[in-house]
Amino acid sequence: MNSDGLADWPDLFQQVAAAGHINGWATATLIALAAITALRFVVKTWRWDLWPRRIFWLVYLFLLPLSLFAAVHVIGVILDASGNPNLLSRLERGGDAFLAIVLAKLIVEGLDLFIWKGYALKKFGHATPSILIGVSAFLIYFATAYIIAAVVFDIPVTGALVSSGIILGVIGLSLQGTISDVFSGVFISLERPFRIGDWIVTEDDRLGKVIEIDWRATRLLSFNNTVFVVPNSKMANSTIENRTEPEALYGHYFYVSMAPEAPIGLVRRVLLEAVLSSPYVQSDPPPNVYLAKANQRPYQYLVYVYFESYEASWRGNGDIQPRIHDYLKRAGLSVAGESRDLRHRRMQELPSEEPPIQQLLAEIHLFQSLSTEELEILSQGVRTSRYRPGDYVIREGDAGDSLLVITTGLVNVTRNNPRGKQVSVSRLGMGQCVGEMSLLTGRPRSATVQAVTDSEVVEIPKDSMNALFEKRSDLIDELARTMSERRAAEELVTDRNAEQVNNMSLQDIADRFGRTIRGFFHI
Repeated sequence: MNSDGLADWPDLFQQVAAAGHINGWATATLIALAAITALRFVVKTWRWDLWPRRIFWLVYLFLLPLSLFAAVHVIGVILDASGNPNLLSRLERGGDAFLAIVLAKLIVEGLDLFIWKGYALKKFGHATPSILIGVSAFLIYFATAYIIAAVVFDIPVTGALVSSGIILGVIGLSLQGTISDVFSGVFISLERPFRIGDWIVTEDDRLGKVIEIDWRATRLLSFNNTVFVVPNSKMANSTIENRTEPEALYGHYFYVSMAPEAPIGLVRRVLLEAVLSSPYVQSDPPPNVYLAKANQRPYQYLVYVYFESYEASWRGNGDIQPRIHDYLKRAGLSVAGESRDLRHRRMQELPSEEPPIQQLLAEIHLFQSLSTEELEILSQGVRTSRYRPGDYVIREGDAGDSLLVITTGLVNVTRNNPRGKQVSVSRLGMGQCVGEMSLLTGRPRSATVQAVTDSEVVEIPKDSMNALFEKRSDLIDELARTMSERRAAEELVTDRNAEQVNNMSLQDIADRFGRTIRGFFHI
């Protein structure tokens, strides 16, 4: 090495020439570079993912400097530079400068292949922000330009840097806001308090979806299809509410005003049924209804639900509100007005009792075709039970001879698979039945049922079903179809007899259950 360049090219020439291999070595190196480049083109058209790019990068890291040395030698031989010191010096400096540029490009590519798309991706779990990649590449090329000017061409850059620093200082003072936005954009990209596609609320209550984060500003798309352009410095120094993180699932709550005279249990049950009937409300986590404010008139009930995402909450909330009014109206209830309205007008008398059991049974799909007399027969001997979240309604393997009908709430049905692991097979809500296998066949309970929300379950004993079957034997076929559909789904989920289920039609399974039921009830 010498002070005039990055490499002592003449000395290298003389050493290699003395060995007698310079011409063949240079030619072989250039041919190898051409062959590798052609191979790279072929591989790129076939498969150009991360690992082929890394392999070729390693090859070029070794081959490109050698090829550059060979190219400078060949050019020197062609121009007969050995007899022209000035020409040889120019070739040497040009080779040094070009080598520095090549190494800088390889460093930038290496960072991209091994750091940004390798280590950083594995450590942080997301792609490195483009603004950080751009800043690092700029610094590398800037340092390369300084080395070429100061070391290769002996240009005195210190004075130029001082004077340009003064100029940059003046420019920086006048553009300090813009510079602050740029660095804030870097910090936002590193910390990632929000990402493209997230819904956020700024400190001044601006709500929008992040559609772009550039060097200077963050752009938010509002629900009005307008765009907010917020400087990055303001975003970095203010409180931001991200309604998409830490997961897409979005919790939403609201209050419903009800008169104190309305039975609390009935109100909670009706509100829970209303929100569970909405297709937008998630059953996991389950919704909940609380009496939040009983020290004022009217009472305030807090309804807490989960939606698939924040965007879905807008559609879901619009779907829930009419359902709440419909369900309250069917139960003989209505949303109360403000307290001042209660003092100035006579309130309609509200029912103080739960609806009769016949009314609850009539709303269940399986029993909707029954007459009033048949519902009266079915309701004889029934028992109503209430369960808190986490309570077991029935356990797999227990003896049982009753049908359980869920009149409100949500329950989770699980079964043990052949490996002894408990597997969730379904979730059942209002109007659905469980336990029919034990009631209709006399077998032990085939699944465990656990309450997910506050639930109310009506238990119909075998004697009541027997009396009903004597009048309506066609219900056996309907129950058999319900059992066949559920059993097929459960078998597939738990891997029990899956092959057998696949080879049987639902009608075959229903016919088998129908024969079992008729035999058990002697019909």
